[in-house]
Amino acid sequence: MTNPSNLWIKRAIMLQRIEFGNCCAYCGVEHGDDNVVLEFAHLEEDDLNGIGRGRKERYYHRKKNKTNYTLLCSHHHQEYDDGKIPKAEVDIWG
Repeated sequence: MTNPSNLWIKRAIMLQRIEFGNCCAYCGVEHGDDNVVLEFAHLEEDDLNGIGRGRKERYYHRKKNKTNYTLLCSHHHQEYDDGKIPKAEVDIWG
């Protein structure tokens, strides 16, 4: 059974995905399509790179620094991190 104290953060992250468009900023695939998982990706590195995935600290960091994040499917997140996709093609805020 899910810990009730964690339900609010799961809902908050779901709403944050919707705020970010609920689809990959590169290919447009939506969360849940063919078991696709969307991930928040940094547009610029910061002090939280890779730390606290799915935790409330990361949620608050995205909320405070929204324009430093975009939403990507796991495939395109890895390609973006590898430098194969330019920032201009995934920056939903710029």
